[in-house]
Amino acid sequence: MKWNTIIRIGKVVLLEYVLTALLLLLVTVLLYRVGLSEKATLLCVRMIYVVVNLIGGLFIGKAAGSKKFLWGTITGISYFAVISGVSILIHKGFYMEIQTSVIAFLLCLAGGLVGGMLS
Repeated sequence: MKWNTIIRIGKVVLLEYVLTALLLLLVTVLLYRVGLSEKATLLCVRMIYVVVNLIGGLFIGKAAGSKKFLWGTITGISYFAVISGVSILIHKGFYMEIQTSVIAFLLCLAGGLVGGMLS
């Protein structure tokens, strides 16, 4: 991989995290105002994984020009890897049960893949 490609992926993943922070802030306000249930909150977080990676896949696919689905997939995997790495550092171990983490991984992967294909 070329350095400009790695930098491009890094920029897209950074954009995804800014968007994630904004959407999580919105979910927090809804949780406070409406009193979302735990299931509804989990659904919102999972939707954020998909939407954010879909947008990231769109951006990286447009920038890449070819093999868009591959770059979208790499973006989704990178997003999940950073979430997992930060969680391991903060919590001194993995933060999710294996089933939950597999679901999160697949949602990130699918979002990035579809975003790349749609770009």
